[in-house]
Amino acid sequence: MSLNSLLSKKLIIVSGKGGVGKTTMSAALALAFSKAGKKTLLAEIDSQGQIAQLFGRKIGYEVVSLQANLSAINIIPRKSFEEYVLLQLKFKSLYNAVFENKYVRAFIQGTPGLSELMSVGKIYSMIDDYDTIILDAPATGHGMSLLQVPTVVASAVRVGPLKTHSENIETLLKDKKLTALTAVTLPEEMPVTETIELDQWIQKNMKSSLQHIFLNAYYPPFFSNLKQQAECDQFFKQANPSAGLKKSYQLYQTRAAQHQHYQKMLHHSFQASTVSTIPYLFDHDINLASLEKIQQELSS
Repeated sequence: MSLNSLLSKKLIIVSGKGGVGKTTMSAALALAFSKAGKKTLLAEIDSQGQIAQLFGRKIGYEVVSLQANLSAINIIPRKSFEEYVLLQLKFKSLYNAVFENKYVRAFIQGTPGLSELMSVGKIYSMIDDYDTIILDAPATGHGMSLLQVPTVVASAVRVGPLKTHSENIETLLKDKKLTALTAVTLPEEMPVTETIELDQWIQKNMKSSLQHIFLNAYYPPFFSNLKQQAECDQFFKQANPSAGLKKSYQLYQTRAAQHQHYQKMLHHSFQASTVSTIPYLFDHDINLASLEKIQQELSS
C-alpha cells in the first residue's frame, strides 16, 4: 500500500474490535509517519501500557520522545479534565477546593461521556504541535462514544466555553481533509462484519466514512499464478513428503482461501484501494522489530 492518502492528515483515528491488533497497527503507522519525516505523536487513552511495552519505554500523561520525529502520550481522562478546568478557573487552589471533593469527584466520574470528551479534547489541544497525531482509539463500542460525544455536548449545551470547545472538536473530527477515520480488522467473520457495521454507523452519525481499512494477520496466496500451484500440487503427489509438511501446506492453503474470502467481503463494501492487507507475522512476540516489519509493509 501507499501512505500517500493518509500523509496529509493531521489526525488519524485507528479503531477496531478488541484483539484485532489495533494498538500494533497504530504504533506501526506512527513509525511509518515518523520515518517519512512527519513530526508524529502516538496517543492512547487510559492504556494499560501496550504501547510502552512495544517500545520498551514508560509512557504517561506527559509526552515522551520515543525516537526521531516520534513521541507518545497516554491520555488520562481525569488529568485532562483537571487541565481543562484550570484553563477556565486559573487557580489550582480553587480547583482543589471544588473538584477534589470526594462527592463532586464521584459525580464527575459517573457523568456519561465526560471522560471521552476530555480525552479527545486533549488531542484537539495538541493538534497544532504535530504534523500528525495517530490515536489508538478504544475498542469499537467506546470508540463510537469518543466520536459522537462532542456532537451530543455541543447540541445539549446552549452557551459557554464547553459548547465552543465541543463544537471545535466536532469540526475537527468531521473534517475529511484533516481527519482520517480508519479501522483494523482480522480476516474473520465477526471482525469484518463489525467493521462494515462501524462504517455504516459513521455514515449515519458523522456523515463521513472509514477512509482506510487494515486487514491484519492476512495469509497471502502461496503462489502468484495457477501454474505454480499446479506444479506444487504435483510435487506433493510424486515426492511423498512427510505428513507434517503436507498437512502444513494444506492448512496454509485453506487459511489463505478463507482470508481471500473475507478480503472480498471488504472489497464488496469498500473500494479496493482503501483496504490494505498486513501479512501475518510468524513472530514469537510482537516487539519493535515486528513494528518495523509492518512499517516497511506500509511504506512499500
